[in-house]
Amino acid sequence: MSQAAIQHDQSQYSTPVQAYQNLTDVISDIATDIESDEAVMYSVVWETENHNHGSEYRVVDTKPLAFEDTLIIEGQSRGGRYQVVPRGSGPAVIRYLQKDDTVGWEEMADELIIMYGRFEWKPEKGGTLIDRIRDRLSN
Repeated sequence: MSQAAIQHDQSQYSTPVQAYQNLTDVISDIATDIESDEAVMYSVVWETENHNHGSEYRVVDTKPLAFEDTLIIEGQSRGGRYQVVPRGSGPAVIRYLQKDDTVGWEEMADELIIMYGRFEWKPEKGGTLIDRIRDRLSN
């Protein structure tokens, strides 16, 4: 059973500006939480056009970039380190960070959900990853 609550679901906003504003607010809240409590946990799931690993990611840090904060996330089952970058003109960007923190690739997020708490990923058949997450969290 999931113990997570959705903080940001990119698909729930009718304009890029609304999605951007919510995402930047959520990242700001996460940065404050991380500073004040090391035990706080946020989970992230995402998909891009060319990357859909069917995995859960955990927020491990925030990082400033061009006057705003971004999220640094790590894969829980497959590994990998990524950066979630808000964009006011469109969907957030997911960047794959190589071992030296240089950007290996970046793509716009087709789907992005950020949850407070732990979301245990359990592979299931049928539907997309994002649809299954929404179904589990709404029950």
